[in-house]
Amino acid sequence: HATVPRLKFSNSTTGSAGSDGFQIYAFGSDGHLENKEAGNVIFYTSGTEKVRITSTGEVGIGNDGSFGIFTGANDRNLILGTGAASNGIQLYCGTSGYGGIYFGDSNSGNARYSGYVEYKNNENFFRIATSEAERFRITSTGLVGIGTNIPNEELHIHANGTSYVRFTDESSGTGATDGTVFGLDHPHLYAWNYEAGDFVVATNATEKLRVTSTGRVGINTTSPAVSLDLSNNTDAVALPTG
Repeated sequence: HATVPRLKFSNSTTGSAGSDGFQIYAFGSDGHLENKEAGNVIFYTSGTEKVRITSTGEVGIGNDGSFGIFTGANDRNLILGTGAASNGIQLYCGTSGYGGIYFGDSNSGNARYSGYVEYKNNENFFRIATSEAERFRITSTGLVGIGTNIPNEELHIHANGTSYVRFTDESSGTGATDGTVFGLDHPHLYAWNYEAGDFVVATNATEKLRVTSTGRVGINTTSPAVSLDLSNNTDAVALPTG
């Protein structure tokens, strides 16, 4: 836009050529603020810096935009906050609208929102999506659904095929044959321990039943000595009579 009239600011550091300094101009219907130097654009109010656009394109609001969120060199395109008190982002939407943050690697098609976080105002639900599909929802009443958008319990997990929950720790490892699995393989309920340990059931804060890793079952005993051990059970055992 070399022929466009403009307001130019320069100093002894920038030089005075056409490619030097800071310039303000209109081009078509657009207004331009252009720093020709490899420096920042900084906005002040009340004598204090409020917004900074760095020479590499990062934007800092309440900060200088120079520190990374994680560890990558290009992970800090927008940083909000002063590092003091509380800071936040508010999305002010219509009554029946969505407020959301969307993640994609394209400027067209579904790849614009391969992942997203959304809140629906009039229905008051919160949802998270990956691969362009909803995966997680919290309803207006606090029910959590994973794999379903109509959870019926405080935590409702739904899957096409088997539906399992796995628990692992620092000793079990994290592989497909580690830890403990609970779930539904329709019509069967599975409680599956991959580790060489026992399965224990307790009520009233006291162990009542144990299945050992060798297959022995103890009722009211923590160390069954035979296949079915009722040795510590003071109640009678009722057997069918006919």
